[in-house]
Amino acid sequence: LEFQNSPSQVSLGPDNPLSSVSISCTLVNSGSFEWMWEYEGSDIPVDRSEVWTADATRISILVINELRYTDSGNYTCSAKHTTDNTYYNISTQLNLNVALTAAVNNVSAHVSDSSVTLSCETFGYLVNSIKWMKNGVQLSDGKYSVSTLAGDISSISNNGCSTTSIISQLNISNITEQDDGDYICVIQDTTIQETITLHI
Repeated sequence: LEFQNSPSQVSLGPDNPLSSVSISCTLVNSGSFEWMWEYEGSDIPVDRSEVWTADATRISILVINELRYTDSGNYTCSAKHTTDNTYYNISTQLNLNVALTAAVNNVSAHVSDSSVTLSCETFGYLVNSIKWMKNGVQLSDGKYSVSTLAGDISSISNNGCSTTSIISQLNISNITEQDDGDYICVIQDTTIQETITLHI
């Protein structure tokens, strides 16, 4: 069996993320075929996916609905000729992207200031919440407080629903010279991060 050229990679987001995607495989050969799709070597979950055939079963189309970041990965379509049991497969990598940006990468404050706020925004196919770090330590209590706001950039939540971007703000109170340095906002469970330098 021989496949027509199919994309080896499909990338969506972070700008204008789609809620569904279709991936197709087309055979050059004539005949009748049986199809099977796998995700990372396992069966495709049926609750959010559909498989269609076209052109007398020469084409198989996988539709994934309610897309979310965790749908990223390798999708394999397999075809078997129903007459001679000839078997072949081809794979496509699906990349669903998320972005993280800092409102300002350099912020100045003074010891006389009562507080200062740093801000990061995540959009696209959202993964998890944003955490804040300094010198390898997560900042979450004491003089640090973290708040979350809704942004206005179109995004997809981690359960597949349309939503907007997430803005995370780190408020630092009672400013001292020891607050000078690099602050890192990072999307939890990923390596995606931004650094904001605070100058005191």
